[in-house]
Amino acid sequence: MPNLVRFSALRPSIIKPGTLLALLSTASQALESIELYMPTVQWIGNDIESLPFANLCPLLPRLHTVHLVLPTLVSPNTTAFITHLLGSTAMRLETLKLSHRSSDSFDTTPFFSSVHLWPVLRTLCLPSETNLSRLPASPSVRKLELNLSSEAPHSHATVPPSAFPVLEELHCKHQDLPAFLPNYRDIVRHPIHTVVLDDAGYGRDAEYGMDASRHAMRHAPDDPARMFAALRRVFASLSHSAVPVTHLSFAMKRFELLDLPSLFLPHGIQALETLTIVIDGEQPDAGHADLLGQAFFAHMPQLHTFLLCEKLDIEDDSFSVVGLEEHSLRKARQKTCLGTFSQHSAVLRRVMLTLDWEWRKSESGEWESVDDV
Repeated sequence: MPNLVRFSALRPSIIKPGTLLALLSTASQALESIELYMPTVQWIGNDIESLPFANLCPLLPRLHTVHLVLPTLVSPNTTAFITHLLGSTAMRLETLKLSHRSSDSFDTTPFFSSVHLWPVLRTLCLPSETNLSRLPASPSVRKLELNLSSEAPHSHATVPPSAFPVLEELHCKHQDLPAFLPNYRDIVRHPIHTVVLDDAGYGRDAEYGMDASRHAMRHAPDDPARMFAALRRVFASLSHSAVPVTHLSFAMKRFELLDLPSLFLPHGIQALETLTIVIDGEQPDAGHADLLGQAFFAHMPQLHTFLLCEKLDIEDDSFSVVGLEEHSLRKARQKTCLGTFSQHSAVLRRVMLTLDWEWRKSESGEWESVDDV
């Protein structure tokens, strides 16, 4: 396959070592992107000198995207292969994603021992426990994801003042946000406009082919009041970005809808365009949602998307079933709330109050559930 541009094998045992070697050998001149599920067994030679990849990696002149899923135990030969691959492509890498299948703390910085600069790297995804102070200089990184694969107790991130000077999109644990947006006058502030905390989000799940909410909030206080207070402190740092934060996603255990304004308004965070909240626990009472119009949406002049959804385990098919009459009543109640929201916000276009319905505002000004469209 001499013209192969992109190769992806992100499933275990999907490809054998000999096949991979042959593929890289024939596709090396054209290959631009590679995604590999690294094997647990030590099949990459018996020692560093015998690595079959050692002479192959420099023959990947167009490779600019690397995504590696690392095993629980990384052998010395696997480390040597990854180190050689990243070292030989460092000057042209645009996207680098490293994740691992371990529940323990995992530091990927040894893989970068031969790299001092990523001059054109724009997207960087690493485990959250990575020592950021030991990374190569990254003057062009605009998107940084610190994925939450570890169950290990949290340790706060340390971000060197000169790191990621043009960072625009940040995915991290909620506790780490202040490290990226400190309130120091003598440093250049990051121009972060998009923040995703604890991997909170809602959207299409690639594996299951359905829309689902998600989050990876670990080691968070079980007490809702403590969690709310922690988020309030964290959100104070949003105002320290060099540009307004316009997109925010976060997760909470439980909270009252009418407490939502106190998370943002005291800090002057009113430039949000999209806000996604994933609830892990009891869903807030939507009976008071109409009061959010005056208390919250009236103070968010650019907010066009508001998604409030409970965390849903998409592998669990034991969904609660309600009668048709109750279902219709809930739907009508939500639509009434949306009408109230519209009285206080002319820009609101997409809303979710529970996972039952996603609402869109039509050009005629009517709220319609996505299922009805």
